[in-house]
Amino acid sequence: MTETEMLAHCGRALRKIDQRGPRGVEMVTLDEITALAVLVDLTGAGPLCIETAIAVDRLNEQEGT
Repeated sequence: MTETEMLAHCGRALRKIDQRGPRGVEMVTLDEITALAVLVDLTGAGPLCIETAIAVDRLNEQEGT
């Protein structure tokens, strides 16, 4: 996937979500999800997202016990 294709896929996904809300989320394609994930990682936010997810999961586990 080229940079232009990646950005176009991201734009399509965001437009669907912006225009249709929760229904738009259901309409996002696998290519669009992949492009969004790549963009997050390329901007350097990937590790932060992963660390945050782990921390939140641990908190939820502690609250559940």
